Amino acid sequence: MLAIVSRATAGHAARRAAAIAPAARRTFFSTSSANTSGEKPADEAAAAGGAAAAAAAAEPGAEGAAAEGAVADHPSVAVISGLETRVNELQTQNKELEDKFLRALAETEHVRQLGRREVDKQKLFAIQGFSKDLLETVDVLELALASVPEAERTSDDNPHLKNLYEGLSMADKELRKVFAKYGLVQHDPMGQPFDANIHDALFEMDHPEWAPGTVAYVQRKGFTLHDRPIRPAQVGVVRRAPE
Repeated sequence: MLAIVSRATAGHAARRAAAIAPAARRTFFSTSSANTSGEKPADEAAAAGGAAAAAAAAEPGAEGAAAEGAVADHPSVAVISGLETRVNELQTQNKELEDKFLRALAETEHVRQLGRREVDKQKLFAIQGFSKDLLETVDVLELALASVPEAERTSDDNPHLKNLYEGLSMADKELRKVFAKYGLVQHDPMGQPFDANIHDALFEMDHPEWAPGTVAYVQRKGFTLHDRPIRPAQVGVVRRAPE
């Protein structure tokens, strides 16, 4: 802004100098003629000096008016104001876009985590179908072991039956170790309260000691895979006493 005022002042001073120069030359030549012709050069010189002084006295006001007009008419103020407004608008838009970007990033990360959990879950329960097929094998082994009388399991009278029982027992133990390694666990609900989520009631029965709703008979044990029931236990439940 000061540069604009300085340029306006310099221009006005140049115009004033250009206006005063002819008067000075006329004064000079008039003085020379007067000296030559014998007229009064002092009065004319005084008149020229008074005109120059009057012009100089009027100069500050004219310079100020010219400077104010140059500042008022200059388009830089409006341009700067418009640029500031545009900068504020762009900053607001940038803030909105940044907020949208952060929200989209958070949502993408959430979806990625859900996908990772789903993949881990699928890996965890990928053997569910295979495990169900092996449960029948466990049931058969249990029936085979239970069919051998207690006295024959350790008796040397029938060594072949004893060896067969020991071999089946070892196979059953190893199979259960593999089940436990992969999160497959067998549950025997005998004497526990009936739970419809993991038990399948086949019938009701009387029991002289246990409370109603207690599992008093187990036909087939249940299994869970990583705490998820994959086969409910088939049980008989103590019935409620008639009122």
